[in-house]
Amino acid sequence: MRKSLPLPLDPSLSGKALTPEGLAYRSARYRCLNPRNISFFNYGARGIQFKFSSFAEFMEAVGPKPDPSYMLDRIDNEGHYEKGNVRWVPRSINMLNSRVRKDKLTSSLRGVGWHGKGWVARFQDQWIGTFPTEEAASKAYWERRNEYEKTVLGMVRN
Repeated sequence: MRKSLPLPLDPSLSGKALTPEGLAYRSARYRCLNPRNISFFNYGARGIQFKFSSFAEFMEAVGPKPDPSYMLDRIDNEGHYEKGNVRWVPRSINMLNSRVRKDKLTSSLRGVGWHGKGWVARFQDQWIGTFPTEEAASKAYWERRNEYEKTVLGMVRN
C-alpha cells in the first residue's frame, strides 16, 4: 500500500483536522497535491488544483457541513477546488457530477448515448427518451437534471 507523502501542515487547521470539514479539506488537498495519493491520477495529474491557501479560507467558501451525509462537490467537475466551485451536496447530487465515460457507446455529452436507432437520454436510472440528435438528448438530460436539483437542493444550475 502506498503511503502519501507528508504535506506541510496548515496552521489554520490546528484542532480541526478530524472534524468532517477538516477531513474533507485534507482529502481534497492531498488528491491534488500529493503524487503518491491513490486518487492523484484523477485530480492533480489532470490539472485539478487546490486553490485554498488555508482551512479558514476553505470554510469561508463552503461553510460548515450541513449534514453528515453531505459530500464536498466541485460544481464544474473540470474546475479547481476554489471559491465559487465547491459546495456541500447529498451523495445523489455528487454522483451526477462525474466525468463522462469515453467509449463508442456514449456521446461526449453527459447523460447521452447511442442506442440502436437514436440518441438516448438517461438520468440516474430513468430513461428520458430517444432523440434524433445528441443535442436534443442532451437538452432533455439537463432539463431533467435541473428539475431534480431544484427539487432536492432548491437550486438551479446556471
